[in-house]
Order: sequence, then structure tokens, then C-alpha cells
Amino acid sequence: MPTRPVTGPIAVLLPLLLPRLVLRRVLLPLLLVLLLPLPLLLPALPAAAAEPPAPGLSGRWRLVEQRYNGGGHNFAEGGPASWLVVAPDGSATVETAAWRAAWPAWAGPDGPAPLSSSRVLAAGPARLDAEYRVAPAPGDDTELAVRETCTPADGDRLSCVLAVRFAPPGREAGGFTWTRVYAREGDR
Repeated sequence: MPTRPVTGPIAVLLPLLLPRLVLRRVLLPLLLVLLLPLPLLLPALPAAAAEPPAPGLSGRWRLVEQRYNGGGHNFAEGGPASWLVVAPDGSATVETAAWRAAWPAWAGPDGPAPLSSSRVLAAGPARLDAEYRVAPAPGDDTELAVRETCTPADGDRLSCVLAVRFAPPGREAGGFTWTRVYAREGDR
């Protein structure tokens, strides 16, 4: 059946009514469908925004405790101040009042001891983990083979375990463990 062109008053009103029909039949239901879940999501938004992010390891940590083989004496008390400074990307430095070195580092009597090898196994927001060898002291042939692991502890504490083995050429012979606890300082 052929269609006839619209004439008369309808021809004048149709362009005015068509946008209202489209608005009522298409756009309004579409907006309702899109906005309907919004009241359900709004209560969750303030809670998520108020929750602080996990601090991770990033920050400046002061050595407050260092124990030899789990013993009772705290070697950090009365000794020179030492810090572990961890950047947001997981890179770190070891600092004292006298020197600064990239982590991992072994403190010698005159500053950081030279390392014969070093391999960072993990450096991120939740863990620092490295294996390294401290070069022998002059007149000695024994390296120290060290595995150092640092993880967050209770509160604003960082717990580090250094498993140290004596490594004369061609073998390993005995060892000990240093347990270190650092306290977070200042702003993150």
C-alpha cells in the first residue's frame, strides 16, 4: 500500500512532536537503565575513598633491633644509627651518619664492605629479598654468603632476616643469623 505524504496541521506539529517521542520512548528509558544502579553504588564509594592504601615498604626505616642467632642482646642499642630507605619502586639504600650505599649492602668498620656478587630476588611493595657475597677481608679467603629478606611486620615495623654462611673457597662452613627490626620514621 502506497504511503501518502503528511499534510495539514499534522505536518506542522510532527517536527515538534518527534523529538518528544524519541525522548520519551528511547532516551528516557536508556537513562533510567544507566542510572538505576547508581544508588546501589554510592554507599560503597565513600568507604573505598576513606580507606588508606596499604603502606608497603616505601619509606624511611630506622634500625631499632638487631639480634645474633635469636639471642637476647640488642646490638642496635648504643650503636651508630642506621636506616633502610625504600623508594616506591622497591629500590633501596642503606644509610648511616657516615655513609650511604645501594641495598643490598653489608656494613663494614669503615663503611660498606665490598660485595663480590649481588642478586636482588625481589624488590617491591611487600618484600625485599637478595642474595649477595661479601668479599673477604684483607689477608682472609673466606667470603660471607648472605641471604637477606625483609617483610612488613606488626604495625609500622619491618622485619629482616640475614642468613649468613661462611664460604671459604670451594665450600661453605657454618654460619649465623642476624634478625633486624626497623621502625618506620616520618611520612611515607
